Amino acid sequence: PTFDGFWQATFAAGNVAKMTTVCISGTNVWHNYESFAKFRELNANSCVIVMRDEDVKGHISSDGQSIDWEDGDRWCRAEKRQGRRPQPDTPEGACSPSDEGRQEAASGGCASVP
Repeated sequence: PTFDGFWQATFAAGNVAKMTTVCISGTNVWHNYESFAKFRELNANSCVIVMRDEDVKGHISSDGQSIDWEDGDRWCRAEKRQGRRPQPDTPEGACSPSDEGRQEAASGGCASVP
């Protein structure tokens, strides 16, 4: 399975966990039109995201539809809605941060919200 693409993810907003869409593209994780973390694939099944405050290791499911993170979060693969095309200036070619927020979850109820 590949890590690149759009994912439904949780993020902390004060004491509340909210859902958002992020995009893994090469060595970047995009959110709200900017790179917020670096991404490194360790092997075919595991990866790490490097953020300002911490590094978190993740493991992709055998079907490639979710990433379980060692901090307890789970990201679920999201799919682009029909009719959307990547922008020509897409970073590293996999997905465009300008498509963030226009995504649809591939399966409901996958992300864990505390």
